[in-house]
Amino acid sequence: MNKYFVFSLIVLTTMVCSCINSNKSSSSNITEQQKVTKDTLYNDNIQGVFFGTQFGASKEEVIKNLEGHGFVLNRNESSDVLLHFFPTQGSRFSFGNISWKMLDVLFSNNKFYYIRFINTNNDKASALNQYNEVFHAVSAKYKLTDYASRDTTLYKMSVGYTKMQRGVFVICRRYESTAGNIIYGTMLEYLDNNYYEEVSDEL
Repeated sequence: MNKYFVFSLIVLTTMVCSCINSNKSSSSNITEQQKVTKDTLYNDNIQGVFFGTQFGASKEEVIKNLEGHGFVLNRNESSDVLLHFFPTQGSRFSFGNISWKMLDVLFSNNKFYYIRFINTNNDKASALNQYNEVFHAVSAKYKLTDYASRDTTLYKMSVGYTKMQRGVFVICRRYESTAGNIIYGTMLEYLDNNYYEEVSDEL
C-alpha cells in the first residue's frame, strides 16, 4: 500500500459517508441517485463487531484487540484517522470465508466507525471476478442495492443499510500507485455512521 492509495481510500470513504448521510435527508427536491439510495431495502441488522472490536471503540482498544488477533500495525502507512494493518501469518488473512491482503480501520473523533478489507489485482477482470465472489457472499446475508456513480474509477459498488445508519459496501475500483502503475482493488467495507462526525469548514 502507498500514500496515494491511502489518500484515495479516504476520499472514497468520504464519498460513502456522504452516500449514507444523504439517506438521512428528507428534502423533496432530491436527485435520481438519492432516490436510489432512499429506495434501498433496509436490513434488520448489519454486524458491528470485527475481531472482537465494536464500532465506537477507541483507537487504543482497536490496536490492542487487532494485535491480539495476530495483526500488525503498519505505522508508516497509518495516520491519525486511518490505521493500516497486515497479518503476521503469511500474506493473507480470512474474513467471511474470503481471503484478504489488507485491513484498514478508520476513526472519527477517536472512535472506530469504519473498517475496510482489501484485495488488489493487476487487471480489471480479476478484480471484477473477486467483486462478484464477495457480492454473492455478502448478498446471501444482507440486502444490497447497486449504487451508480459518475466516477470512472469506480466500476462497481453495492450498498446495504440498517435504519440505524449502519452500512455494508462491496466495491471494485482502480487507482494509480506512486510508481504510476494502475492497480485494481476489491473491497468489503462496514460503516456505523452514528460514530462519524463531519469535519467543519468553518473558522
